[in-house]
Amino acid sequence: MKYEYYYNQVPGQEPWRNNLIYTSLISEDKKTFVQWYHNDSDYHKGQNQVVDPDLMEAKWNREVEYLKYVKTAFTHLIPVILDIDYTDMAKLFRYYRSVDKNALEMYLNPKI
Repeated sequence: MKYEYYYNQVPGQEPWRNNLIYTSLISEDKKTFVQWYHNDSDYHKGQNQVVDPDLMEAKWNREVEYLKYVKTAFTHLIPVILDIDYTDMAKLFRYYRSVDKNALEMYLNPKI
């Protein structure tokens, strides 16, 4: 599968990265979103927030642990995880263009 950079689109502005740490990618068919914990100067336009490989790995490990917790405790609030690539430090999610209204309602009005 081929991927391209994923940018925020702000009217009247040039496309801009949507995260300060990881590199955001989207599949050409727009069905898979990737959080790639890689120092990519092209994507970050030379304004990378994390350039130290050890710090990048620490952030990756923290995010994976948090994702495992959220996946267990709040499954209805996260996108479908397609893969966690530990070798390339990338998380692949099913991409949604709209909000799951049922999940949002459960988040805003939890039945505890």
